[in-house]
Amino acid sequence: PKLECLWNDVVHFLPLHPYEIYKVLLEIGINLHTNKLFYKVPISALKGQCMAIYKYSKHNWGGPNRELKECEIEIINFNEYRELKQLNTCTKEYYREEYEKGRRFGMFHLIPHVLVKGKIEVKNLEIIN
Repeated sequence: PKLECLWNDVVHFLPLHPYEIYKVLLEIGINLHTNKLFYKVPISALKGQCMAIYKYSKHNWGGPNRELKECEIEIINFNEYRELKQLNTCTKEYYREEYEKGRRFGMFHLIPHVLVKGKIEVKNLEIIN
């Protein structure tokens, strides 16, 4: 609602280097292909875009078919944005619990998402793995 669009109308980003996710998954013992490629999008490349952060908190998560709570979406102040340095504890616990139960799980569950309403030019972006 705050970006005046639907979930699929925005580009989703993680405010975290993918290495931090893979590191935790490998520590748990999950066998992964680590040769995945990602675009590294500096916040400066998004200047002028409509952006919001979806906090994706465990406390307010109602499931995949529930509407997002208004308090979970916050418009990003470009000058105050900071990338996360590590995974939150809730996500680490979720990975461990689901893995121990032998269930498939979402790789980005409970990790905040940066939502961008607009187009992103990827031609000159760095590709990382």
